[in-house]
Amino acid sequence: MRSACRAAGRSVTYIFGLWSAITILSGAAAALGAAFLGGAAAQVVATASAVAAGALLTMVVNTIVPEAAEGEQRLAGVLVVVGLLAAFTLSNVGET
Repeated sequence: MRSACRAAGRSVTYIFGLWSAITILSGAAAALGAAFLGGAAAQVVATASAVAAGALLTMVVNTIVPEAAEGEQRLAGVLVVVGLLAAFTLSNVGET
């Protein structure tokens, strides 16, 4: 299956450059968040985490799920929920 960027006529260099920029900016945002929220109250950190999770879920639903659903429409939604539950479980391992 061709990616949407390749189907739109974008070069491999453009695609890798775009994803590299996203990776670098995401790392910088994480570093800034850690620097500014390192000593923040638990409620502030929880709110920021919830907003980030919502943004990630929005991106997944808008971009990845439609492509995944093309091949397997019945299980796409179930697999998203299973993945979210697994991520939630792993993020809470070891917490009391």
